[in-house]
Amino acid sequence: MFFFVAFSSLWAQSEFAPAFDYALFNYDDTSKYLEIYYSFPVNSMTSELIEGEDFVKGLLVLEMKKQEKELVPYYSDSWEFERNKKELSEGNLTGLISLQVPFGRYVVNLSGKDILADINSDSKEFELVAQKSDDAVFSISDLEIASDIIQFTENTESIFYKNRMEVIPNPGMVFGEGLPVLYFYCELYNLDKSKDSEKLRVDHQLRNTRNEISYSKSKYISRKSSSRVEIGAINIMDLPAGAYTINVSLTDTVSNKSAYSFRKIFVYNPEKIDTTLAISTENDLLATEFSLMDNEELKFVFSYSKYLATQNEIDAWEAILTVDGKRNYLYEFWKRRDPNPSTPENEARAEYLKRYKFANTEYSNIVIKNGYKTDMGRVYMIYGKPDDISRYPNESERVPYEIWRYNSLESGVIFVFADFNSLGNYRQIHSNKRGEISNRFWQQQINIEGTDYFSR
Repeated sequence: MFFFVAFSSLWAQSEFAPAFDYALFNYDDTSKYLEIYYSFPVNSMTSELIEGEDFVKGLLVLEMKKQEKELVPYYSDSWEFERNKKELSEGNLTGLISLQVPFGRYVVNLSGKDILADINSDSKEFELVAQKSDDAVFSISDLEIASDIIQFTENTESIFYKNRMEVIPNPGMVFGEGLPVLYFYCELYNLDKSKDSEKLRVDHQLRNTRNEISYSKSKYISRKSSSRVEIGAINIMDLPAGAYTINVSLTDTVSNKSAYSFRKIFVYNPEKIDTTLAISTENDLLATEFSLMDNEELKFVFSYSKYLATQNEIDAWEAILTVDGKRNYLYEFWKRRDPNPSTPENEARAEYLKRYKFANTEYSNIVIKNGYKTDMGRVYMIYGKPDDISRYPNESERVPYEIWRYNSLESGVIFVFADFNSLGNYRQIHSNKRGEISNRFWQQQINIEGTDYFSR
């Protein structure tokens, strides 16, 4: 059984890369309750026109094998879905699968697919250990990382409803612009067992990769009840970009007995720089945003970074097979372009990310959803904002076209873009910049009588 809900995602315009996550909760004396969370990036899926509206179609497959003397098939199922993109706004298509899982060790494989584009697929495999908790001492469930928690909701029919609240999962575990608050949910068990004190201290901590505390909160709870829910919310918009660990601990201050639950999350604040970070050791990579990215996210980063790459750099990237190798590559790629290595900020990358963000928003169209992939987006990201733009959207006998001028490049260069299909997808047809497409007959090319040949 599964349901979906849309929410705003930082990666809504990325390459197709469904995100997966899970959490285990206590259930009974023989099993755990497993929740698997997933989200599909709708804006990266191929759409199909049905009765005048765009629909996406996806496939989710779950396979579980139990680890005994060998892997034994335990559970498998698949689900197809079809959703109207308009109803999902700009968000991801997010849901969960719930299962009762007997104690044991499992290998779980999750795969997502864009049915309308066979090349759009991805999968994740992980080991799952469902073990019985010690009933004699207090304990904490896994942390569920969430994009929102709605308390005292009346929407009891939601699949995300539990304990009088809706907990909307964030399987990508990425926060920042668009998701400024990190929410988390967990359950506390056996609070009334093994009492050394009347109250237990609950601590919420967020630590960066240097194990420094970026956020901390403490409170005391009663031990009269055997169990309770613990939730939290942390505003992360003032935190530098990078990987963090959220930790929830439960402590008996008399006996010093403690229980912990923690998860890694990622903060994407490209304009926030950690000024205390020294770029000098081989551990630098762990302090960058690349340290928490998976293979698809790394591929996506290189897809917009490679506009600056030489052919040798592109060949080197394509030869890398490991995730760690790709993380290292991207770190070194941008380190080489740092105009002032003595400062914590890589000014070149900060400027490029601003250009990417602008291009991805301003130059998307109904043909190419990701603006950075358009010709205009590419030129903007490489050369920046033009000094002057001449627009000709309604010239008689000519297709819409634009001329961008860069006065400081090579004593002045132009880029000419034309929209041959009137769909907003302006293609570059000419430039006098060295290394760019050059066509001295571009003025004849934009004449309407000549568009059949050039608009293919």
